[in-house]
Amino acid sequence: MSEAAARRDAIRRLIAEHALGTQAELVERLAEAGINATQSSVSRDIAHLGLVKAGGRYVIPAASDDTPPPVRILEAAPADAIAVVKVEPGTAPALGLHLDRSDWPEIVGTVAGDDTVIVACRSKQARNAVLARLSRS
Repeated sequence: MSEAAARRDAIRRLIAEHALGTQAELVERLAEAGINATQSSVSRDIAHLGLVKAGGRYVIPAASDDTPPPVRILEAAPADAIAVVKVEPGTAPALGLHLDRSDWPEIVGTVAGDDTVIVACRSKQARNAVLARLSRS
């Protein structure tokens, strides 16, 4: 197993066992496990693994199914063919990734910040369907 593969396996294990929310915390935990890593290598590993932050901690997103991540929607508002979805701080990336992977035909794509997800929809009718679906979850 390559050094990068071993480090990524360790990262998967560490985020499953601990609530780690920063790259510095990951570097520190890796060092405690005897694995040398830099912030830049951990950053690349996070991107390679597709990790997202939910609730202020790194998580591996669930497989592409219809089960939404543990995100509480605070507000969802229409804006032309766009849905603006407000969520708790730190959870927007998980929701954005879930929507991108969900294959909902109404959705063209998403842009996620820290607490807001912009959902680009195919039409106003598609936007209404997305808002209705999100309100049920």
